[in-house]
Amino acid sequence: MSNTDLKVKSTDFLIVGGGIAGTTLAWYLMKNGFTFTLISYAQAGEASVAASGVWNPLAMKRVNPGWKMKECLEELFAFTDYLEQKLGKRYHHIKKILHPLYHDEEISFWKKRLGQYPELHSQVFIKESCKPNGEFPFDTYIEINNCGWLDVGTYLNDSKDFFENRGQFINEKFIHSELIILPYGFEYKNLKFKKIVFCEGWRIFENPFFQNVKLNPAKGEELIIRIDNHNFNFNGYILNKQIIIRQHSDNIYIAGSTYRWDNLDNMPTDDAREELMRKASDVLSVPYSVVGQRAGIRPATHDRRPIAGEHPEIKDMYVFNGLGSKGVFLSPYMCREFINFIQYGTPLPTEASIQRFF
Repeated sequence: MSNTDLKVKSTDFLIVGGGIAGTTLAWYLMKNGFTFTLISYAQAGEASVAASGVWNPLAMKRVNPGWKMKECLEELFAFTDYLEQKLGKRYHHIKKILHPLYHDEEISFWKKRLGQYPELHSQVFIKESCKPNGEFPFDTYIEINNCGWLDVGTYLNDSKDFFENRGQFINEKFIHSELIILPYGFEYKNLKFKKIVFCEGWRIFENPFFQNVKLNPAKGEELIIRIDNHNFNFNGYILNKQIIIRQHSDNIYIAGSTYRWDNLDNMPTDDAREELMRKASDVLSVPYSVVGQRAGIRPATHDRRPIAGEHPEIKDMYVFNGLGSKGVFLSPYMCREFINFIQYGTPLPTEASIQRFF
């Protein structure tokens, strides 16, 4: 849509950025009766473009409940139902995560950690000598409930089409220098709005208004693999053991992801391909072929917490960012908290507040 095609209008919000954060926020604004315009232009390297969409309520390295685990799960499932009602399609696919255990030391470690967190007793189970599938090269594993994956690409595209049909989406790159700050609100080209929210992901470094907000962006790459063995059955699982493998369609699987903090570009690399193939071979005992590879940049933070809040000097200018690799899991909860902050003045979670950067 060109500028000349746009009608002059005034809305409550302008959302800049249509990834997982910005798109989910748009749905929450609609749910709460606000008017908005979402402006976004998908660029190579965006995290949402290449995201596998898997969510896991656990922090796997330390084996402890993820940040705000209970609240995030409740809001994620509520948003899943709301989205299905609005679009008539299920985008979130609930699966169990299967985490292989190969050594007695691993089993002992998990038992010890689960004993320290009673809230995980209905969430995590140790399965010993209980092969999930004859094609898997292990028979002892952790089973984690309330996990799954979001079909990110379809979710974003269908949301874009929905908002575009309602005249609420502009497909173009936002130019910060053309934003005009008014005594009460803002103006951008031929749009007027009361509030603006920047959901630009790792590209926040281009935003002149939030230079104090520092991310620790991480490049991630994943493979698209094909498994033609018809006896192989994931049984509703997502594999997670140094690599995450989930089924996408009949014989197509997504395997990822790598982490790199240098060379932040959108180009797939041979090194990542070899690393992922090696890890996939460790947990799969069936032949597979690589049919694709993609890369994206996650808007991660140093403390692994989201960033939300109002600019310290410019009223009604906000940032909603830093969801990182847990964007699917965190975004509904954070959207709810963000709306409550704006609408009722309810304080944001301290760990996620923008105030920690100022």
